[in-house]
Amino acid sequence: MDLCLLKTEGLIMPKAIRAGFVSMVSVAMLVGTMSVRAEMPASSYQKTCKEVKVEGDMLKASCEKMDKTSMDTSITINGLANLDGVLTYETKCPMDSTPPGSFSKTCKDMSIEKDGVTLKGECQKKDQSWMAASIAISNIANMDGQLKYEPCKK
Repeated sequence: MDLCLLKTEGLIMPKAIRAGFVSMVSVAMLVGTMSVRAEMPASSYQKTCKEVKVEGDMLKASCEKMDKTSMDTSITINGLANLDGVLTYETKCPMDSTPPGSFSKTCKDMSIEKDGVTLKGECQKKDQSWMAASIAISNIANMDGQLKYEPCKK
């Protein structure tokens, strides 16, 4: 065990303990990120919409109406950003009043997975390199043939 001591923010601790602490903090941050994603409201449009695609910051699809006919519809993907190559929502519940996402300015080759809800592509990192990225589109429903944001639960 390396007993070399480091002074960190007023604390003196062995390097091995400091490394373990940093690892625990990293895991806690990752778990915190996963729990925030788990709280995101799920989308339901994929159950009654087909031909789902992304063009810029727009989600487009052909969605079934209550009378069983279909219509073409689109919606702006709001609140989605590229943070150093990682797609993330800037709010827990994106809705109509949320500003459009900035992801389309620094992400390319965006498409929807076969599940109809996972947005994937490549996003640019701060160092200008590109990284594969994906995220589940949140809080969008088919409301009588139109893609709409669902009301957020309090």
